[in-house]
Amino acid sequence: MKILITNDDGIQGEGLLTLAKALFKAGHTVYVVAPDCNNSAVSHKLTMRERVQVKKCDIGGGLNNAYRVGGSPADCVLIALCALGIKPDMIFSGINDGQNTGSDTLYSGTVAGAMEGAQNSIPSIALSQRIRINMDAGEKTALYCRAAEMTVKHLNEWKNLAAEVEGILNINFPVGELKGITLCRSVRTRYCTSYQYDEGGYLMQFNPPEPVDGDGDIPMLKSGYVTLTPLKLNLTDGETLEKWQK
Repeated sequence: MKILITNDDGIQGEGLLTLAKALFKAGHTVYVVAPDCNNSAVSHKLTMRERVQVKKCDIGGGLNNAYRVGGSPADCVLIALCALGIKPDMIFSGINDGQNTGSDTLYSGTVAGAMEGAQNSIPSIALSQRIRINMDAGEKTALYCRAAEMTVKHLNEWKNLAAEVEGILNINFPVGELKGITLCRSVRTRYCTSYQYDEGGYLMQFNPPEPVDGDGDIPMLKSGYVTLTPLKLNLTDGETLEKWQK
């Protein structure tokens, strides 16, 4: 299978490299087209008024089809498809350093990379690994390896699920003991955003979001489940529209 991988942590992101090597080892043709630096929380940003620099690079592991891009994850997918002529059977975005659950998906460059694939009618999956604060490097590596192994194992199943969605399949992996895999909805979350004035500007102070509308991906992930959530490209609120039209 021909698989395109991008991310928002940058082309040297451990999650991306672990996934790419696992898929390559499993016999797939792997293309890596990823940002040259961290692009977390850029959402679906596209570079339209500047030239985007693209350079072929060596990321090891026998992965010869790798490109670093001076742009966003969405840029990377579009460039792969429309400039580099890559024709993948499916697209992965990730494995992200940290979960993308709840309202995180509105801001996530990881999710946007997958969404750009879906926008171009390619089965696309966003992969994210929950990380604890102050987690040591060895534990994080083990989690990425487990997530990559699960992805290889369930590759065809998850690809088929993604192909059924008018959008993407958003997958998050837990820390600690793995209790299973569950299909669930994305919950809405509240952010307690604050800013600190520093050196002539305002610096955002990150506070973990809190779920505000019940069961879904966040509590299931915290409970030890891999969460699978279909996310739609079409943002229309069909229920409200139908009510207004009556």
